Amino acid sequence: MADEKLTYPRIVKLKYPVQWGEELISELRLRRGKGKELRIFQGGEASIDDMTNLLAQLSGQPPSGIEERKREDVRGA
Repeated sequence: MADEKLTYPRIVKLKYPVQWGEELISELRLRRGKGKELRIFQGGEASIDDMTNLLAQLSGQPPSGIEERKREDVRGA
């Protein structure tokens, strides 16, 4: 199991920080996902909305803040 070598929270530094209200988000801290959250991958690829919601759940950020990230940062998470 490759996941056993990962440490949590996973910190993903954004190449392009996002201004969210008065907060500048420069990184996402992702907690370890639960099985029920990872069901979006059943049967193939997850939709962009599914991935946005999953990243929001794992990071504690609102989905609308996750959507503000640039393309290069979407791939990094």
